Amino acid sequence: MMNMMGILLDLRSIKDAQKLGPDGTTVEGRMQRIIKNAEQDIRDCSATCEKYIKKKFFVKLFDGSRWEGRLAAFSDVFSRRKDEFSVALSIHTAEGVDNVQRTLVGIEVNMKTGSESTAMLLLFKQLESPKERELQKWIFDRGGPKVVSENEKLFKELQNKMKDIKDATVMSGMGKSETTETLMVSIREEMREDIDRSLAADRRQFDRKFDAVQDKLEEMKNTVRRSTDRILIELASGPHDRIRDIDLYTVWKDMAWKGSVKARHFIVAVQDYFLQKYNREDQKMDAAVRNAAEGLSGPSSPALSTASAATDEPPPSALVARAIEARTAQRELQDRWAINYFTLTRVRPILEAFDDDGSGWISVLEANTFTSSRPVDYSVVKWLAFWAAGFRILCASYAQAIQNARSRMIAITADVLPPNRARVDKYMISRSFHVVDLVVRAVLSDWDENTDNDEALMSCFTDYMQSEEEHLTNGLERFAWEIDAPNTLQLIAGTGRVERVS
Repeated sequence: MMNMMGILLDLRSIKDAQKLGPDGTTVEGRMQRIIKNAEQDIRDCSATCEKYIKKKFFVKLFDGSRWEGRLAAFSDVFSRRKDEFSVALSIHTAEGVDNVQRTLVGIEVNMKTGSESTAMLLLFKQLESPKERELQKWIFDRGGPKVVSENEKLFKELQNKMKDIKDATVMSGMGKSETTETLMVSIREEMREDIDRSLAADRRQFDRKFDAVQDKLEEMKNTVRRSTDRILIELASGPHDRIRDIDLYTVWKDMAWKGSVKARHFIVAVQDYFLQKYNREDQKMDAAVRNAAEGLSGPSSPALSTASAATDEPPPSALVARAIEARTAQRELQDRWAINYFTLTRVRPILEAFDDDGSGWISVLEANTFTSSRPVDYSVVKWLAFWAAGFRILCASYAQAIQNARSRMIAITADVLPPNRARVDKYMISRSFHVVDLVVRAVLSDWDENTDNDEALMSCFTDYMQSEEEHLTNGLERFAWEIDAPNTLQLIAGTGRVERVS
């Protein structure tokens, strides 16, 4: 695939894509059809890779050769597509005829030899671990995959042999939750399954994932483009000049920190900075109100009253009222209330929000990551308050909602019809639900021990909670609420720490 894409670099030398070539067609016209076919080939190859990756190790051990043959065939597909690109580009150049003839000869040779797919199959064999080769040899020495998969005695011998092999790949495919009989039936079904039908069954879900990846790449491209100029400037400046938020920039500069700082020192300095900042602004507003009040209490002048009436200016009492309103509005706008949550008992959650790698140090990159991750209409101090106290409240709220849902599910099981009861019971006691219950209990017990129920604080972050829920809902709806693999979950929730799902 990479070799096929590499030929497209020759497009850089073409100045006019609409210029007619020797055959009377434009290079753009010739390339469009090939590119469309190449896109479909890439999707088909990716879908096959995705399906094969999700196969259990046992299935790959017994039926891997069939899938490897299908994957290797894409080497020939991409090789032919590369030759088609080469022909289309050669026609546009002055030496087109000779190049086309040479390319056509190369296509014919490749079709006869099938060297690309053969080389790929050899590569697959080389990538197998020694333990995998040992297991495959054991299977073929005893009659092959079909014989072993139908003989319970041989299959149990294979399972015992796998237990003796200390290999991460092998151990992950042991199928501990399945009985020998169930596993044998599953393998036989996989071996009988038609590959084309199997791929077609999952194609819609794969196309959703493929399109989502393309959207993510487009977002990344736009982000890189917007950040390029900023990065070039930052490379030529000091550590504090690389801080993007003005408040954190001021703190970093005043403290003369270098590339990183101890997390606890950072939090204390930021807390002190915001306290001083709001105190200075309070003093300025108090002085403005006092000056307005003193002007109101002084002797009034008829000339002043006449001038005020003539110019329709508000009376001094109105000026005082407006000054007080402005002071109140400024406090609310600047999220002064958030300072109350900067306490020593809440230092750790703030540290965890900044310190992604748990090193105990906060770097310029981590500071920028923290500030850039906040919602557009959130100030830094409000974002700090969210991680100091709001996040725990939201966690407890969701944990309680999950616990209530689980209670309703358990209550409903009493009404399940007898023929369905065994399957429902198996579902309800599955390992996934066990993990969920453990996490929920841990969150709620921690909440009970450290009660900090603040309904007013909860209301401050309702907008953020709703936007995150909407973001996740949109992602789940895009995949029809089916999370079939870890990479699907990453496309929905994003990468990084689980606390930052967006």
